[in-house]
Amino acid sequence: MPVLFSLVLIVGMVLGFNLRDSLRNKVSIVDRNDRLGDIIQLIKERYVDTVNTNRMYDDAVAGILEPLDPHTVYIPANDVQDVNEELEGGFSGIGVEFSIIKDTVEVTAVTAGGPSVLAGMESGDQLIKVGDSVVAGVGITSERITKMLRGQQGTSVKILLKKVTNGQNKLVSVVRNIVPISSIDAYVMVNDTTGYIKVNKFSANTYTE
Repeated sequence: MPVLFSLVLIVGMVLGFNLRDSLRNKVSIVDRNDRLGDIIQLIKERYVDTVNTNRMYDDAVAGILEPLDPHTVYIPANDVQDVNEELEGGFSGIGVEFSIIKDTVEVTAVTAGGPSVLAGMESGDQLIKVGDSVVAGVGITSERITKMLRGQQGTSVKILLKKVTNGQNKLVSVVRNIVPISSIDAYVMVNDTTGYIKVNKFSANTYTE
């Protein structure tokens, strides 16, 4: 019985110390979190201009991670899909690159064999409408255009174009499909035994490419 009592006492002391340290850490984290919330709330209430509190939280987290190694970063929820697409090596869309010049959305490149080529789109075509939305001369952003053109695989989007070939308007229907994102920029055999491959990023398809 004395031995059993001693063992129970030792186990109880160890568990007690561990529980105390655990609770202390939790309280410390909560206090620090409350402190950050209090500061942002104070700024929101008393600062001379209106502030975006969500942006302030994101900036605060980014500031916390900044002293760490360059591969440790914070990805906001709105950017997770884009990051995953880069890692997965593709996304569902129509397969075009574009630039916005003086409120005009102009196609600068089309993916070979992609949905846009099959629909008859060419480099130099200008987008007037996407779906029911006018995109020419309305100050639209690249992010907005990208969201309109991308979508679930197999769905279609109607696009009104001003053709580069004849300047006439043409309505096309493009069926979205998986558009590959290449992770290889260049490759060449330097000699009979040595090859050079330039990898711009590592994704799920890099090994196959």
